[in-house]
Amino acid sequence: MNPIARWIRAETEERFFRLLDRLLFAAGLLSLAVLLRELGWGGTSGGRYWQWSLLAAKAILIFVAVQGLARYAIHARPWIYAWRHKGHSAMVLLALAALAGESTATRYLHAHVPPEQLRLALLGFLALSQLPVLAATLLAFARQSTSLGFRFFNAGQIFVLTFVLAAALGALLLKTPNATRDPASFTWMQAAFTSTSAVCVTGLTVVDVEAVFTPVGQFIIMLLIQAGGLGIMTLTYLLGLLAAGGASLRNRYAMQSLLDERSLGEVSSAIVQVAAFTFAIEAAGAFFLFHFHQGIAHLPWDERAFSAVFHAVSAFCNAGFSLHSAGMAHPSLAANNSYLFVIMALVTLGGLGFPVLRNLWAWALARWKGLPAPESNRLSVHSKIVLITSLALTTGGAAAFLLESPQNVMDALFLSVSARTAGFNTFDISTLNLYAVGLLVLLMFVGGSPGGTAGGVRTTSIAILLLDVWRVLRGRQSQIVFGRKISRQVRDRALAAVVLSLLLLGFSIGLMRWLQPEIPAHSAIFECTSAFGTVGLTLGLTPSLSPPNQALVIFLMLTGRIGILLLATSLLQRPDPARIDHPRGVLQI
Repeated sequence: MNPIARWIRAETEERFFRLLDRLLFAAGLLSLAVLLRELGWGGTSGGRYWQWSLLAAKAILIFVAVQGLARYAIHARPWIYAWRHKGHSAMVLLALAALAGESTATRYLHAHVPPEQLRLALLGFLALSQLPVLAATLLAFARQSTSLGFRFFNAGQIFVLTFVLAAALGALLLKTPNATRDPASFTWMQAAFTSTSAVCVTGLTVVDVEAVFTPVGQFIIMLLIQAGGLGIMTLTYLLGLLAAGGASLRNRYAMQSLLDERSLGEVSSAIVQVAAFTFAIEAAGAFFLFHFHQGIAHLPWDERAFSAVFHAVSAFCNAGFSLHSAGMAHPSLAANNSYLFVIMALVTLGGLGFPVLRNLWAWALARWKGLPAPESNRLSVHSKIVLITSLALTTGGAAAFLLESPQNVMDALFLSVSARTAGFNTFDISTLNLYAVGLLVLLMFVGGSPGGTAGGVRTTSIAILLLDVWRVLRGRQSQIVFGRKISRQVRDRALAAVVLSLLLLGFSIGLMRWLQPEIPAHSAIFECTSAFGTVGLTLGLTPSLSPPNQALVIFLMLTGRIGILLLATSLLQRPDPARIDHPRGVLQI
């Protein structure tokens, strides 16, 4: 037992720790303010605030280290405390390491970094040095938000609010002077549109990402894509796990409803696996993209690396954003089949959904070990339906594009994969005929699979509806798929999702043409479907949209990413179950 702890009462220790928590949270807010100031406004005032920012950052690191050591000094069992609060212990160690290596790192940067890149390198070191306190603040915020948020809102409402708030925060960051090359000409509506498109992993833009945004702005867009693709609520829950070493029953139940997990005990492991799959796949994709993109070999190493990471994140999250004005139609990419294949693989994996990826991983491990797979490690009905439907849509779409328009196999396959969710294109799709455009609309309407990074009505909804039609034609009462009965509730939700989506799209298309009568009907249909399916393809209409129509597209992107059924059920108050039944009415069909 710690000898110092014998002289301190438990109540005093608890009050002292609570005070340190509040001070640490305040230090985190100050650190965030310093970083945002330097990231968004650094260099716009002649550098007069730079020394103050460095001084504040160093003071914050000293506080983080001192408060951590103070906790261990007065706790009765410091080693047990450090083990139970592994996240906090790691932050203290990182703060001590940053303080110890500050002078060496600064001297190295001044000696080896060119003068024109020195400030950016110093800013990067400042950001890295502040990671411990920023992490502590995020952990504290996650702990409080998950406990307070689930107390007043249901899981669906919080899911909606997180995307809205993230889009608003992203717009504020993109409006900072350092985010764009010409801040005066970049409007608030353009910032809101770009931020929403990134958070909702859509890819529609009213400005040229390569020409308008600086590397800082492009980095902000990448962070918004990552947050939107992985799921802001998932990130918050994961931070809560790191902060407290576990999660409350209320929080696990709320996340269970969003992740569609069968067991509350599997929720925490599911969240960790989702994050692990995301970062591992994106890292592998960035490695291959860096290796295969020889067209930018003349650029510095750091710019090539950022391009690889940006496109890997954008592809896996099905965002469709590119650092090239022409997208994948860039001369160095359009004929680079190896690069395009990696993009297609990332898009496909992200579009399958995390439940399918987890199921495939468990199934593959069981087969590799040669063990008899239990029920939990077999391919589920959901995974089988998703895989078969995705394969049918991809191959069928590619074959249809090959028959209808003169393209090579890679272009047709890439367009078929990208059309359902990603929004990348290897050629100008405005050159397609109306039949091919109509096929694109159908693929965009279907979208990806549940639990992933895609939008649309989802592959499972379309598959269940088609199977239900076949059930009616066969005169069967129950829908049996792969030896399993599909519940009436699942079939009802699939029908409701498709019907609500059609109604919303019909109303949106009419409203868009009413606001701008000069828009052709097929362009309005394509634009609204692309926004709702979070695809990002356009026939060239997006930059010419009026501000009201931009607001309409923003709403469609949010609705498509959240899910129209989740949005509707989270906003509507569900009545209590009826205690009486009514006589059946006779209706002819």
